[in-house]
Amino acid sequence: MKYCSVCGNVINNDNAPALFIDSTGEKKVLCSICGRRRDVLYYPSSTEEKSEAVEYFYNSAAKLPEGETKAYLLKTLREVQSTPFVDRSKEKSAVSANMALGQFVGRLSKTGSSMDFWITGMKLIMWVVFIGIILSGLVLAVMSGSISGLFILLGAFILAFVSVAASMIFLNIATDLRAVRRALEKLE
Repeated sequence: MKYCSVCGNVINNDNAPALFIDSTGEKKVLCSICGRRRDVLYYPSSTEEKSEAVEYFYNSAAKLPEGETKAYLLKTLREVQSTPFVDRSKEKSAVSANMALGQFVGRLSKTGSSMDFWITGMKLIMWVVFIGIILSGLVLAVMSGSISGLFILLGAFILAFVSVAASMIFLNIATDLRAVRRALEKLE
């Protein structure tokens, strides 16, 4: 027969929650009441609930003989009291929102994996324009033959990079919007 390590009540459940494993390897178990209070201690829904659980375990620890169980319980209570209360209800809603967003993004990656032909074509055209601007600047720089040719080449590089970067940004936005639209159409 097992007894609760905190309150001493008889435990009839074979799968009783464990408080900790002592130095001899014995599992120190909790009854269902102490197990629920331990859960409240770690995951309270209000500061009052947390305070009640702390008070319960402090009162129970005062009745325990000196030993590993009492030392573990007091150490745990000090740690729990030093952590500020976190409203878990908001955390759960944030977690569920993140999970929903993750599922939505997962669907996006499946639907947006094949880009439309026109977006791919436009990206290819922009790279051709990039090379064309660079080559034009190089030809003009060589024809100029003076220090101004260096400035022409530098201007060509800047113009090429800015034009391709801007167009790639807009094409990526178009790809993302297309994927979002497809995902929303499938949800309907």
